[in-house]
Amino acid sequence: MKITPLFVLLYFVVQSTAAQEKISSTDFLKMQMEKMQNEVMADLYSNIEDEKFKAAFIDDIQIRTETNDFEFRKQQYRLRVSPTSIQLKQTQEKLFEAYKRKYLKEIREIEERYLLTAYEAWIDNYIDAKKIEALRNSLDLKNKMLKDLMAQSENGSYSISDHFKIKRSISNNEFDLLRLEGENSFLQNEYPGLTSVSYDGMKSIAEVKNTVIQTEKSTSQYVNDHDKVIAKYELEEALREKNKVFDYLQGSYSGPHDDIFKERFSLELGIRLPLVGENKLEIYERRFEFEIEEIEQEIERQAYLQESREQREKLKNAIERYEMKQAFIESEAELHSKLKEVQISSGGTWEEYLEMEEVQLANELDLIEAEEEVWERYLEYIEVEEMLQRETKVDYLGKIESEIE
Repeated sequence: MKITPLFVLLYFVVQSTAAQEKISSTDFLKMQMEKMQNEVMADLYSNIEDEKFKAAFIDDIQIRTETNDFEFRKQQYRLRVSPTSIQLKQTQEKLFEAYKRKYLKEIREIEERYLLTAYEAWIDNYIDAKKIEALRNSLDLKNKMLKDLMAQSENGSYSISDHFKIKRSISNNEFDLLRLEGENSFLQNEYPGLTSVSYDGMKSIAEVKNTVIQTEKSTSQYVNDHDKVIAKYELEEALREKNKVFDYLQGSYSGPHDDIFKERFSLELGIRLPLVGENKLEIYERRFEFEIEEIEQEIERQAYLQESREQREKLKNAIERYEMKQAFIESEAELHSKLKEVQISSGGTWEEYLEMEEVQLANELDLIEAEEEVWERYLEYIEVEEMLQRETKVDYLGKIESEIE
């Protein structure tokens, strides 16, 4: 077939298009973030962050009228206005912001749970892909071994025992592969974006280790103080309310009449004594609530710091186990390579070749499981540190931590 420039161009276009179809972890998390905002979060809030609250200067307005025998000339009208103070108005606006912060915190917790599920799906798909590849490679090698063994039947050196051992090993691997592919197929049905992915941009275990070292240098900050802040401003609001001296201003109009001894217009000023009786008791109640919130928040902060330290240590230990296993397997692989050369030169048995392949596959799967533990601990660490609750969401799986919203 004659290869024309047009054919070459079309080939590269097809190849580049196929390459572009594979998505990175950042692309996948962006897809899940958009899905969450469109399907899950749309009904929870719209523009709550832009909401503003302006407290009124007038706390209460009352218009009253009284009549005597339904005679218009004896009708009375009263207008009562209860103003608020500038300080109380400012406190109420701060209290609204505290309520809003707590609401947004709860929204971010929902986002975190949804995103963590997406992170776990990506890691599960990644680990499944590595295990499937290892099993397929082992199956290819064992099928080749079986083919070579069958070829020996021509010269009379065929062993039925070796044949069944290799066949049994192939069947076991095929069963494991079928189970894994079934689980992975179910996962990809749940997350269609996982059907064509690229893991080139993912962090290596060494890069995860560097991330832990860097975060270890910084002190974890516990910022879940929303209930404490709300209790503080509720106490302040109660104090402002109970300290009010000017209660109300009332104007009265007695209607048209000719009685010179009865005033037509009158003004009434209401004054009250602050912090007496029930007012004083309510202030103490609010103060106790605030102090209890302070104690509870300190207990939670200490528990958070302890959990953060423990989770960091678990992640570091998982990385150490992975590195030790990796070093051991690399040294063992080198030894197996030398043993294989000796066996080939000395005419080793098929049983020995099969045993070596079984050991290599077991080592490879062990290393993958050790890596899986690292990623699981890493996601737990991300959850404990509340990294997915930050306002700017990023991909913590990528070498470059790109924004996902």
